[in-house]
Amino acid sequence: MEPTHGEILRAIGLLEGKIESLLTQASQHTSERASLGERVGNIEKRQAQTQIQMIILGAVLLACLPLGWSEI
Repeated sequence: MEPTHGEILRAIGLLEGKIESLLTQASQHTSERASLGERVGNIEKRQAQTQIQMIILGAVLLACLPLGWSEI
């Protein structure tokens, strides 16, 4: 038995609803990934800043070594 016109329209409506739901979910996942990417970028930036600070601190310590520990 073939589906009626109403059954076909109902099935199309259900499919439209599911497609809309999937598109909404995909949009949310894209936003979440962008947010995570931004946070990872910020963490990497802070790591780089910390490494630069450690290099500068090391250079200052090396410059102070010839003075001798009693003069520091």
